[in-house]
Amino acid sequence: GVLNYSRGEFDAAIDYFTQGSVVAEYLQHGELMNWCLWNIGALYVVKSQFDRARGKLLLAQRQATELGLIHALPNISLWLGILHLRQFQLDPAQIFFEASLTRSALVPRTTALAVYGLALVCRYRHDLPMQDTSIEAASQIAQMMDSLDPTHLNLSALQRADLERAQSYFQTALVDTPGIDGYHIIPALES
Repeated sequence: GVLNYSRGEFDAAIDYFTQGSVVAEYLQHGELMNWCLWNIGALYVVKSQFDRARGKLLLAQRQATELGLIHALPNISLWLGILHLRQFQLDPAQIFFEASLTRSALVPRTTALAVYGLALVCRYRHDLPMQDTSIEAASQIAQMMDSLDPTHLNLSALQRADLERAQSYFQTALVDTPGIDGYHIIPALES
């Protein structure tokens, strides 16, 4: 499933994750079932099947909570944020990205993704044209980041490579938003 996702073969990825969930259910392996479930939800987000995505992701969130899979919650929250961002529902997107950030100390790579998601919300919220300079972007994003709980935010720990991976991740997730690097998020977060 993961290999198909990285190749952009989303239908095949859904098939493999679905097969994996059947095996996981047979083995009664709750963690693997949950992992397959939220990945299927993420794939439905990418395919713009938002109702299906919401159902899978909310079920995965409930299941992860019930099973005590706290390490899965940052990724599930992240994809719920992406789901809402894809639909330009910025307030819920921000809430889910903040939830992912709050829990991401458990999954360090998710910190960069959550921060990048929050920066995108900021850029979308201000409807900033892509021609804006990184200085203007930095000002807007810094204002948003200052409003967050500082105990969950350590931007200085993020490396440029982390942010570049996050940008690439979002470029795949936001298939209908080409040229995402034009939003100047990486330079804004580095300043």
